Amino acid sequence: MQAEYDVLFVVAGTNNHDGSTDRIGSPADSVNALVVNSVRRDKSPASYTRRGPVLHFQHKPDVSYYGGDIDEPLNCYGSDRPKTDMGTSLAAPLVARKAAYLIYKMHLSCESAKALLIDSSISWNQHSDMNTLGYGVVPIHINDVIKSRNDEIKFLITGTVTDYETYNYKIPIPAVRNTHPSVARATLCYFPKCNRDQGVD
Repeated sequence: MQAEYDVLFVVAGTNNHDGSTDRIGSPADSVNALVVNSVRRDKSPASYTRRGPVLHFQHKPDVSYYGGDIDEPLNCYGSDRPKTDMGTSLAAPLVARKAAYLIYKMHLSCESAKALLIDSSISWNQHSDMNTLGYGVVPIHINDVIKSRNDEIKFLITGTVTDYETYNYKIPIPAVRNTHPSVARATLCYFPKCNRDQGVD
């Protein structure tokens, strides 16, 4: 459906409330979806957060966001009244809102929106718990997703590449005292064509 209708699914990373399994489950094993896990206010994994990888080889979750926890639940609205709750199902819609802004207000492709959300969650001092947090925690403010810091330059390059095609981009790097004391990071995002014979995607 994602490929047919050009949409991005933002999927909750599933919860482990009963301790039965800590592995991320369906539908959060989707290859092309943006899978969101939950963190506490201090950006540590929530008590119910499940772990990747999925299918024992595919990196998931992609990112994390604030979903509350037992001792710090989120205020939300139930079917008929306000209540407090917690879960990846509360974190994922907040990231979906940011994705919708990037796609429908900034007019970016689904791949570009997913790449920006992942890139904005990555810190230069990468954490060691990628199986639980994904690449990191998405910033609260959308400006921190679309803008660069004063000591960074962010490029967004999009296009379609078919078999055996390559592209070269000349990106100017400013020199400092005739040297280039820069560190580069690339966040690549693409949606591979999936075959139902190899899974639900």
